[in-house]
Amino acid sequence: MNKNQLELLKLPIYFQKILTDNEYGINEEGDLLLTKNGKQNKVCNFLPILTQIIYKESNGAYEEYKYIFEGIIKGRERLPRIEVLTKDLNNKKWIKNWNPFCKVYPKIQENFELILDFVYLLSKEVNKSIEFDSIGWNVYNNKWVYLYSSGSYPSTLENNLQTKTSVQGFDLLANPNLSEEEAFKHTLEMLDLCDPKLTYSLLCFLLTSLLTTPLTKTKDLSPNFSLWIYGRSGTGKTSIAELFSKVFDKTNMLRVDTFRNTMKKASLDYKDCVLILDDFGTSKNKNDENNTMAKVEKMIRSLSDKSNSLDNEVLPKGMILFTGEKFIDMNEKNHSTAARLIRVKMDNIFNSTENNFEKERVEKFIEYKNGLYLQTSIKNYLRWLEARLNNNLLDDYHYDFIKLRKEIDVTVHARVLDSITHMIIGFNFYMTYGKEMGFITPEQYIEHCNKTREILITVLMEQKKVVLPPLIEQFIDVLKKLLIEKKIRVIETVDLIYGSKLNNDQNVYGILDLNKNSLKLQWASVLQFMDEYLSRQENFVPMFSHQSKTLGKLLSSLGFIRVQTYQNTNNVTKPYQIISDNKEGKSRVIDFYADKIPEITDIVQELNPKLDLDAFADDTEVYDRQNYKRGKKKKELTLMLNGEEFNFKR
Repeated sequence: MNKNQLELLKLPIYFQKILTDNEYGINEEGDLLLTKNGKQNKVCNFLPILTQIIYKESNGAYEEYKYIFEGIIKGRERLPRIEVLTKDLNNKKWIKNWNPFCKVYPKIQENFELILDFVYLLSKEVNKSIEFDSIGWNVYNNKWVYLYSSGSYPSTLENNLQTKTSVQGFDLLANPNLSEEEAFKHTLEMLDLCDPKLTYSLLCFLLTSLLTTPLTKTKDLSPNFSLWIYGRSGTGKTSIAELFSKVFDKTNMLRVDTFRNTMKKASLDYKDCVLILDDFGTSKNKNDENNTMAKVEKMIRSLSDKSNSLDNEVLPKGMILFTGEKFIDMNEKNHSTAARLIRVKMDNIFNSTENNFEKERVEKFIEYKNGLYLQTSIKNYLRWLEARLNNNLLDDYHYDFIKLRKEIDVTVHARVLDSITHMIIGFNFYMTYGKEMGFITPEQYIEHCNKTREILITVLMEQKKVVLPPLIEQFIDVLKKLLIEKKIRVIETVDLIYGSKLNNDQNVYGILDLNKNSLKLQWASVLQFMDEYLSRQENFVPMFSHQSKTLGKLLSSLGFIRVQTYQNTNNVTKPYQIISDNKEGKSRVIDFYADKIPEITDIVQELNPKLDLDAFADDTEVYDRQNYKRGKKKKELTLMLNGEEFNFKR
């Protein structure tokens, strides 16, 4: 085959060099030839073009795993790429499987061995790669390498050795139109999307997850915790979780009630990143709920024992973010499980029926999602992390972790303290990247780090609070709105200008007595007001009036109310005097411990007017004649209340 014909085949330079240096050649028909004793012998009718050799770790050493070939048959037709395991190379079947028209000329065995000799010569010149069976961080020759499906950091090692992963579908997302600085700054802007406790927790959790494997290898720095976002349906829990955690071009989400084996496989595949287990608390029956809780608890416990687990087959390789309408039950049984979680309440983004809905948030969310700001910045940050990780990052991390943990003066479970410490340090390293790249000034670096620390300390403090069931949470939320909008009134005992009765004619449906730590609400009436308030919303379904018993039991189980025991039966309400339509009567009230609902007592105190003596006298004369007497000569007013006498001059 002449020079022009060889050029048309576009053979690699190293391939042509092997041909000329080792008495191999190609004839006009495209056969591979070997010149021996001055005579050209046909070996085969195809050209095996070795392009790469893949190595894998075996028993602590790296051995040849497979050979990658391209080829040309009969001098004109391109053969498809083929991978041949090293152990199968001595078997002629790989040639037959490559193309049925590939032919080894007689003497077949001798010529097959000549093909292998030719492949051996090529092997000295081609690229060699180390292949790992996972994405994320792996170690080669004591050096950290980050892998994703189409590349790695660094791109090459010593002697042009490349690293790759056998896992497909995990390509890092990025916007090619964004500069590295733009991506970084836009990512910081995303933190203002909604409640900073939520956005900062999500970003810091992601940044911590990027270092899962290196931190776990250190034993004492293993990030043994998960993040849990909870809140009402329709507010955007799933969407914001994905916005702040999806860095690959495939979904990182499973339903929390998915099959156990599917969940197990995903926890291994999603290495050094975040896997979302979505939609906890929506089981249709108690049996499904118990099964789901068992899976969730097992996953949480396996995540919290990364550095000590002996069962590597079920050990999650990344970090898991849970979302759900509710948090796990805060009972004694779940105390240890809850300590392995950082929980953050969802803010509203998408539910337009709620008062805190802001259209601008939806618009910003769409911009951030389509712009791939976070994903682009993370891809660049990983490149920076690789260089630092192979220098002294883990030493710096360990020093910062010990120092910060001592500085945080909050009495909480040790696991919770460790978790928040990890999240703060994860963010600090991201800020260090921005500072070293010149994206932020040293002053801005300090400002961002201090702000994040303050926000996450607030998150830490909230871990000490009880997480309310969604129904209780909505009850308190709607009650606050009724009070603020003056749909109902709750008066204080110091302002009892209508006596101690609940005067419905004056819109009074509750009494707050801080001395007795009591807040009484006229139960059925208040629940009716709540349903009327919610009826403004689309797709309204009466919630509170139809669930008064359920609500009462929940409040009782949480220790929010005083329970009346009568004939071995616990009653959550008791009779109480009211005035309605200028008539006295009785209605049932529920008696809260005032300190259990401080957000309500604060509003009551803010809204109640100061005592007006003239109004007091006039109103009392009309509404509560039994409890006072008027002095005729001295015009003194005497009020008998709770066994005490109060005198006022007019």
